[in-house]
Amino acid sequence: RAGDFCYTDEEVEAMVTDIALFRQNGAHGFVIGALTREGDVDMRTCQRLLVAAGPQADTTFHRAFDVARNPQTALEQVIELGFRRLLTSGQAASVEHGLELLARLASQAKGRIQLMPGGGVSESNLAHLLHATGVRSVHASASEPVPAATQSTLSFGDQRVCSAARVRSLLAIIYAQGHL
Repeated sequence: RAGDFCYTDEEVEAMVTDIALFRQNGAHGFVIGALTREGDVDMRTCQRLLVAAGPQADTTFHRAFDVARNPQTALEQVIELGFRRLLTSGQAASVEHGLELLARLASQAKGRIQLMPGGGVSESNLAHLLHATGVRSVHASASEPVPAATQSTLSFGDQRVCSAARVRSLLAIIYAQGHL
């Protein structure tokens, strides 16, 4: 659903049910996260979702982190919960604008969790992002707009699809930096 990352008991129960269904159908990775009304990591809700995912699940705390009120405290909470990785733009509109915080978070994490910058990762900023933060993974849509199938004066926004050429370009940068 759209909106914030504060969930009702009913929404949490629906997520637990969804996770169970995904697990029954072979899923082993889950991207989840929840915050309290105060902007802290909702430890109780996240613990419920992690238990539903199971101890062997590959878990990522999502960009709810980017609106947490204290990123240093939130990072420690996410680590304490046992998430394997954290997806974040550095609490900014893009990784470029969040680069300073991303570097501080990478230093604070000290390898206890995999930091995965995401949000505006592109060929033009990837090498600098990898160098400045020391991270070993990133999240990128590597997308490009595709023309609309119909001609109309009313637009509901561009459709974007992942570009194989952009993925190859990003991988080339990662390889050149010695990160794979």
